[in-house]
Amino acid sequence: MGRRLTVRACLSLWAAACAAEALTWEEFDELGIQYSLVQLSLQGGSLTEESTAIYEAVAAALRNNDTLSHSRHIWKFVASQPYAPALSGNGCLYLPSNQAWRSFYEWVEHPYAPLFAEMIDNAWDPNCGKSEFAACPEGHVEGNHWSLFADEAPPLDSKSSMRVPQSFGQGYGCIATRHASTTGNIRIFEAEGHVGLPSKWMQHVNIAREDRSRALRNQRLQHSRLAQDSCSVSAELPAVPADKKLVIPTRFIICCVNRSNCHIDEAMIQDQVAWMNKGYTGKEEWVSPEDAPPHVDTQIEFKLQEHKFVEDAECAKHAFSNTSLAMRHNTDDAGLLTYVIMTDDQSGVLGLAEFPQDWHESSRELIVQINSKAFRGWARATNFTDLTYDEGDTCIHEGGHSLGLFHTFEGGCDDGDKISDTEPEAFPSYMCEDSRSCLSSDPIYNFMDYSPDSCMEGFTEMQKRRLWCMVKRYRPTLFKLALQDRQSDAPLGSPAEGLRGKF
Repeated sequence: MGRRLTVRACLSLWAAACAAEALTWEEFDELGIQYSLVQLSLQGGSLTEESTAIYEAVAAALRNNDTLSHSRHIWKFVASQPYAPALSGNGCLYLPSNQAWRSFYEWVEHPYAPLFAEMIDNAWDPNCGKSEFAACPEGHVEGNHWSLFADEAPPLDSKSSMRVPQSFGQGYGCIATRHASTTGNIRIFEAEGHVGLPSKWMQHVNIAREDRSRALRNQRLQHSRLAQDSCSVSAELPAVPADKKLVIPTRFIICCVNRSNCHIDEAMIQDQVAWMNKGYTGKEEWVSPEDAPPHVDTQIEFKLQEHKFVEDAECAKHAFSNTSLAMRHNTDDAGLLTYVIMTDDQSGVLGLAEFPQDWHESSRELIVQINSKAFRGWARATNFTDLTYDEGDTCIHEGGHSLGLFHTFEGGCDDGDKISDTEPEAFPSYMCEDSRSCLSSDPIYNFMDYSPDSCMEGFTEMQKRRLWCMVKRYRPTLFKLALQDRQSDAPLGSPAEGLRGKF
């Protein structure tokens, strides 16, 4: 996106490429260098004293700002990471409003969190708009904003050469800002959009917005997602029969650029399925079992029915932005839960899944898409620096969507996840830290948040009941194939309730 990398941000292994004249992201691409923001950590993996002071001062200044609460969370998350960008001097900081974040999440499902570091780096402007390249009127800055509704989107700025200070890159034009706070010599502004959005996310949203059918579908879902479905009132759903379980036939399709260099093998797939079974049966380990957060046995398991590797570079790279690239490999009928894994993703998304109530159960669209960075064991197998998502909980999370669960933060504090025993949450959490965003404890340990894998632990009883209800109602063929006697797994003396009521 044109953001220039300074020498301080380059690792020693890039010394030949990072000379006195810093390179752009595009120039790194041309050199064929494989990089990630995790690899952009400072030498030694620690911030300078000045940077640490800036991070702490800004977090303190935003503590009581209700309209920048999610930006404060993102700011604290980035500050806690070894790849946090070094900040120095005085200047201006442009952070997205909560409303801008809500629009962002409608287009970027499950973002790959390390990219937030690039956003923070770009949102910091030591010149406070006084650069000779500044092209926006006073009170505005160039940035990116996407309305949920295509007809309300700001027109693409025709001046392709327009830049804001620090070469933040092209956006949709000038977005309004409001002075929110000052700490020391740092002025913090609330922006109506995103300043310096990472190029992967910007390209992802641009491609998705160009797909008119997808834009209209986003609009429809925004209106209808909170509407009542057949399993909406979880408190009225009956208990799952103690003597039954669902064993879901599951298939994995691995999209590779080159089959001989795909970094996922059959053993890893089997390990991922075994881990999914641990999560859904409430058996993931916790440091202190007596203090473990809510986790129930959902009586749902997964059986690996099939796996195949396909050599399809478009699917491997761009299927999150153009989901039809993954859907074309889903040639099965309604009888399988299908995962498609992207092994060279260029969108900056961790996972994506379709809800069962949105499609007929035999539709090709009804798939789960996973970034290989979030596949169990991938980071260890490739010696990748960031192990945040290496446990494989993203497959559990996205599988939950495909079987009928919403995010814990769906609908914000209005409790839109249809679950009576998960506390409402204003925004997703990227840290294992309870911010009490809706005055009660945030469900950061729940699989349906965006917490790191080390924090996710289980599902609640009402999520379990909704899972069973949604599969039976909207994926009846899969339900019929999966329903089995629990046999010896059932606790002695447990009542065997039949499928009644809304089941």
